[in-house]
Amino acid sequence: MITMPDYVKAYLRVPFVGIVWVMDTYGKNRERLKTFMAQPRAQRAFKGVVLLTALVWIAIAVMASDVQRQRLTDAVQGAWSDAQSLTR
Repeated sequence: MITMPDYVKAYLRVPFVGIVWVMDTYGKNRERLKTFMAQPRAQRAFKGVVLLTALVWIAIAVMASDVQRQRLTDAVQGAWSDAQSLTR
């Protein structure tokens, strides 16, 4: 039976080690976020930031000229169609 040298095994193992590290980090960050968002003040602050951002975007849309509004509409429709094509 032919065995692979250790350096070949280490070379082929690198992508899997990277994937495991990314998934482990993702899992830990999800747990940290869940713990953080369980705090009432953090949850309220997050909702406030989301609401403030939405109000700013609404104000921008209201104050924009027709040409700028059309550009924004086209950009959103383009992004939406790109997102829809990814799910098909």
